Amino acid sequence: MDNQNGTTDLLEEFAASIEQLAHTIEGIARLEEEKAETASLGYHDRMDGILKREQVYILKLRGLEQKRLRLAEAMGWKGLTFRQILSQSTAEQAGRLSPLFTGLDSQIKHLREVKDTAERMIQVRLREFNMILSNTTGEGYDENGVPVKGPSSFFHDRYV
Repeated sequence: MDNQNGTTDLLEEFAASIEQLAHTIEGIARLEEEKAETASLGYHDRMDGILKREQVYILKLRGLEQKRLRLAEAMGWKGLTFRQILSQSTAEQAGRLSPLFTGLDSQIKHLREVKDTAERMIQVRLREFNMILSNTTGEGYDENGVPVKGPSSFFHDRYV
């Protein structure tokens, strides 16, 4: 195999790693959407299964990122951003990679959006649980999990 074929093989392997990253991030985004829906519908018993599946995706994501970094270094792109890689690439390389980088960027933006939505839904449910707990037991928990006295305890301590 000559140097050109070696570079082409590395480029294809690098491109495949970007495609796999985008696919994995898409999977994580689907789980975030499922978390948001599960929280909004109050199906709390399903959350543990979602989180376990998410852990698998996160481990896969870490492995793919390590592979991408190793391949980028082999291509002479160590420490470069995707924009920098495109600016230093041949026209053929840039033509192959540009749509992949765009797709990956789009998946990352989508993940951020659905993650924010899921976090908001979970926070809403946690506040609801805290209010219920506070009203029934007189104690609740703040956002750090520290017990605090709730309104019923406040009333009980002063007037009963």
